[in-house]
Amino acid sequence: MSNNERPPFILALCADLQGCSFHRIMTPLASLVESGIADGRIDSGIWPDEAVKAAKPDVIVWQRQVEDEQIETITRWRDLLPDALFIYELDDYLGEIPLASFHHSFMPLDISERVARGAALCERVTTTTEPMAEWLRSLGAVDVRVVPNGLPQARIKKREPRITGKLRVGWAGGMSHTGDLALLCPAMQAIGDDVTWVFLGMQPENCPVRVEYHEGVAVTQYLDAMAALDLDLVDPAPVGDIIPRPFPGARQCCHLAETAFPGFLLPLR
Repeated sequence: MSNNERPPFILALCADLQGCSFHRIMTPLASLVESGIADGRIDSGIWPDEAVKAAKPDVIVWQRQVEDEQIETITRWRDLLPDALFIYELDDYLGEIPLASFHHSFMPLDISERVARGAALCERVTTTTEPMAEWLRSLGAVDVRVVPNGLPQARIKKREPRITGKLRVGWAGGMSHTGDLALLCPAMQAIGDDVTWVFLGMQPENCPVRVEYHEGVAVTQYLDAMAALDLDLVDPAPVGDIIPRPFPGARQCCHLAETAFPGFLLPLR
């Protein structure tokens, strides 16, 4: 890029303002802008046609766009911005949402068809794992790139091992992970108060042991809140990766990155 050329402008339309967008859209784009590789704008809403035409983005990232209005917008903007690179981003297997998930009742029955329609309008598809890429290819996507979750290196911290007192065993999550809590209760009852149980965001109903509970925080404060828990062991796996599904291991849990950066230990499953 010469001094007279502007860096490419990326318009990223995120699906929400929660963890998936934080890891897959907000943090990566912020790193690109900070390094001078690109300019960009993040929005969770659809821009007016006149505004996006005036902005002339070089790249548009469509994260988990599955609603009728969203797919119609991709179709319309494909004609409006013929030179822009369209990227469809999806980090979670939506083909079979577990019954225990809060989102199960809200997921359209034709969700796979909707994903296929959105992805077909884009030149490229990005996702987190090879099983996810396999599923997307089965829906007709051709150019699928696997881009694992990550965190800026500057956020990674070294943690000294605990040598006195009880081990601190923790869990963190929101309403989409309610199934995890039910799975943890038998282990909590078996282990009892031999460890300190720590929860961030939610805790089991009718806990069989005493717990240390911390209210949930905004996604931009989540990494610091996790580090402050000072955990020795954390269970980061969402219930969706425990219950067998057609594409096992498809979802690369964001919690794996969130819990690894402060130096917490992760259990193997």
